[in-house]
Amino acid sequence: MRRRSLLSFLKGILFIQIFLVVIIIGLTMDVNRKYTEGMQFLSMERILWPFSGVQITERQAELLLQENNALLAGVDNVPRNILDDGYTTSATPENMLGAHIQALAFAEHPQADGAGDPEEDLSPPQGETEPVEETAVLDPEALARLQKGQVFLYCTHGGETYIPNSGQARLDGKRGLINQVAATLETSIQETGLSAQFIDTLHDVDYNKSYTESRQTVTKIVNANKNIIGIFDIHRDSIPGEGKASTVTVGGKQCARILIVVGTDERKPHPHWKDNYAFAAHIYEVGEKMYQGLVKGVVAKSGTYTQEYHPRALLLEFGSDSNNLDQVSRSAQLFSEILVEVLKEAD
Repeated sequence: MRRRSLLSFLKGILFIQIFLVVIIIGLTMDVNRKYTEGMQFLSMERILWPFSGVQITERQAELLLQENNALLAGVDNVPRNILDDGYTTSATPENMLGAHIQALAFAEHPQADGAGDPEEDLSPPQGETEPVEETAVLDPEALARLQKGQVFLYCTHGGETYIPNSGQARLDGKRGLINQVAATLETSIQETGLSAQFIDTLHDVDYNKSYTESRQTVTKIVNANKNIIGIFDIHRDSIPGEGKASTVTVGGKQCARILIVVGTDERKPHPHWKDNYAFAAHIYEVGEKMYQGLVKGVVAKSGTYTQEYHPRALLLEFGSDSNNLDQVSRSAQLFSEILVEVLKEAD
């Protein structure tokens, strides 16, 4: 009996040591699948693969993440009810843990094309929402104070597109329809009286360097312009297993829903992240008043998403790859109205 107890104790110690090593590796390295598959003699994936079999309960995963995740821990001044209830159901703590520890991310999970980016692992809620009424035209006189400001748009993942229109979720090394969405948003913002510019640089010719390339674009924008009132990285989401695109009806027409992603300081210094979160929360609140359900929520994620350079920098997901371009274009037009109202109130 004592021998069995001793063996169980030693096994427990060994398991803890292995788990700590896995955590350290996961927090200090971003192991990319495409990179590891290209290694001929020594594959990091093969080294880490055995650890992906670690079994962990939902409660254990939640406890591990409570201390460093804004949504699970309830960080001060960060509202926990900013995201509708369906999100926490589909984005379980186990999945969030996999995003933090790369070894666990190697476990087999179904993913849609384009969902493997280490800084983009989102699983928003699905389902239809109730029809809402359109709001009145914005007051042009109230925009005068904002006309000196500038809004900048760019696409880290310019190859993203929409399956109903393109037949696939991504055009590798080419411009997808997400660029057209950004251009529509640019025009819609300009029509409100504000200055907006879409920087159409293609950043993901090499997908693994997408954020490295877009970070250079953002730094150039910030260094060259003094009156920036908003910087937005335009994406579309990819939801594994989504059977039907999520939409909201406005004025009798279906519109794709919008998810706002805010990077945090969990991985590296990010002095503006709470300002960015407050900005995103304001957009959500105004959006609920103007077009209920159009902005489905705000997600705080580890990784800065090139938002560390400005207090009003956000990542916007316009629909998923299951939405069509018409639905998303309508959302872009409505979002411009929401944005102007937010900036008017913040001015």
